[in-house]
Parts: sequence; C-alpha cells; structure tokens
Amino acid sequence: MSSAKETDDVFTLLAKVAEILSTYFTRFLNKRMVGTDTAVAEELARCVTALQEVCVRGEAILRLTDDFVAGSVDEQRVVAYEKLLEQQIQEIEALRGG
Repeated sequence: MSSAKETDDVFTLLAKVAEILSTYFTRFLNKRMVGTDTAVAEELARCVTALQEVCVRGEAILRLTDDFVAGSVDEQRVVAYEKLLEQQIQEIEALRGG
C-alpha cells in the first residue's frame, strides 16, 4: 500500500508535469500567433506601399491630363500617359485580387 506522502508526491509531480505542458502549449500558441501577426503585418505593409504607388502614379496621370487640357500635347507626353495609365490599371487589378 502506498502512504499518504507517496500519493502527495505523485500528485505534486503530476501537477508539475501539467504546469510544464501548459507552459509549453501556451508558448507554442503564442509563437503561432506571432507568426500570424507577422504575416498580417507584412501583407498590410505591402498593401500600403502599393496604395502609395497608385497615389503617386495617379498624381502623375493628373498632371499630364492638366497639360493636355492646357494644350501641351506631344508624343513623349502621350507615350508617358499611356504607360502610366496601363501601369495604374494593372496595379489596381492586382490590388483587387484580379
């Protein structure tokens, strides 16, 4: 037969093992969350950068449009306008997931 002290020792040992496993599992979940948070942050940074590029390109398109309205039309500006407009369309489609 086992004594009360041996039973207490076994329960103490089991409690310690449960505590260690709980700590390990919590660390495992935290690492998974940190990994997920990092992935989300990377995606947000990519989207913000892409949106900034869309804004800058849009501003350049508007400047060229103003030049066209003012009568400053030449082949170089038309080519630049077409190129910027095509890039803008492609980037917006990429942001939409298309």
